[in-house]
Amino acid sequence: CHNYKGDLEHACGNIRDTHLTTSVSASVSSSSTHVTVSVKGQDEEEHRVFRMRRNDKMSKVMERYNDARGAESGTYAFLSEGGTMINKDKTPDEMEIKDGYQIDAMLHQHGGFGPSSINFLS
Repeated sequence: CHNYKGDLEHACGNIRDTHLTTSVSASVSSSSTHVTVSVKGQDEEEHRVFRMRRNDKMSKVMERYNDARGAESGTYAFLSEGGTMINKDKTPDEMEIKDGYQIDAMLHQHGGFGPSSINFLS
């Protein structure tokens, strides 16, 4: 997989580029004002790459992913590489995100706080 815009769609198959304009690297220098993050959907085929400013809130990537999928806000839960929910008000700098960071987008599941409506037969 080549790491520059011209070959990204062709060489990487299902990766779609929305704003990538520089090469993706494993680390980012402290002087960089932008970071590239990828969001991987549950279906394994949905993988989008976004470039954002390091001081923008993560909610911007979440909104752009929802828009790209045609989904309403709150449809997906966004998980960090460690599996914890990402706080939409945090920035990449606050989360210490490096270029190429991967976020998992999982369909949000609601419930689990009340009595079960399932009746078991004995």
